[in-house]
Amino acid sequence: MTAHFAKHRFSEVALRHLLGRVAVELSVLHQSSCRVEDMLGTVLAQGGGGETPAAASLQGLDHFTQTLDALAQFLTELARGLDPSLTVDITAAIGKVPLRDLALALVGQMVVEQASPPHHSTCSPGIVDFF
Repeated sequence: MTAHFAKHRFSEVALRHLLGRVAVELSVLHQSSCRVEDMLGTVLAQGGGGETPAAASLQGLDHFTQTLDALAQFLTELARGLDPSLTVDITAAIGKVPLRDLALALVGQMVVEQASPPHHSTCSPGIVDFF
């Protein structure tokens, strides 16, 4: 990834657009985490559920999922309030992103599909909901 962007300079990227792109990426991760959480919750429920060590260990996954959603919402709202003229040079930072598709999405060269906006949770309630 670094080699792909080494010859490019991404100076003066609008900060509001960059934060919006990060929010979308966090939302996509939140949705993926919801699917994993729902699947594991279903498996636990079929196995009798209750307070098992496996169920207790899912607290970390639930917290992770909720944190992704909260950060996506926070960045979305923050981006909306930013002056469009505020810019940031991401040339050095984008070189640290080893995932090609993520880097392309962050620089605005790839549209990320998501099932719902960053401010809408898609997790099923009640199966594994600890917080």
